[in-house]
Amino acid sequence: MLVEQVTLSDGLITLKSLTLNDAYALHEMLSDVKLTESAGLPLHTHVHQTMDFILEGNEGVKSYQQYFYGIFVNRNLVGLINLFNVDYVKSDGEFGYFIGSEYQRNGYMRRAIKLLSDFVLEQTNLKAINIYIDTSNQASLRLAHRLNLKAGSESIETDQANRTIQMVKYVIDDKSQSDL
Repeated sequence: MLVEQVTLSDGLITLKSLTLNDAYALHEMLSDVKLTESAGLPLHTHVHQTMDFILEGNEGVKSYQQYFYGIFVNRNLVGLINLFNVDYVKSDGEFGYFIGSEYQRNGYMRRAIKLLSDFVLEQTNLKAINIYIDTSNQASLRLAHRLNLKAGSESIETDQANRTIQMVKYVIDDKSQSDL
């Protein structure tokens, strides 16, 4: 079972709940064509879509179905990471994440994945976190390599933007967690 979502920090980045006050900053990211394509997300054309996205994510948190975090650096929203598709029978879940274009290549996502995976694997009953990466998303593939994750099975999936894409699965578990 998931435990209550709490604010997490490593001194540089902070993972905390998103509020509607974050909608405009998040909308800037979700209206970026390149970012949404690489993240497999639908393009947001109006800030109300982003507000709904935040409300929906927070509802999942309230019902203990997911963790839904903004990634903040110096109080600026730089990205998002969430744990979703929680399967209590298999004791696993799935990470989804993106970082704003202007904040990429600073190590923020690596830190966010480490913070949230440490929390999930140490504080919940989940034993593994799956990450599915579009095989054309070079930035995420490099991140998986930097995290010392091993590529697993490949599959054809439909992303949230309803595109059919080739995905590769990576797993974070207690064995790989210490290598992050």
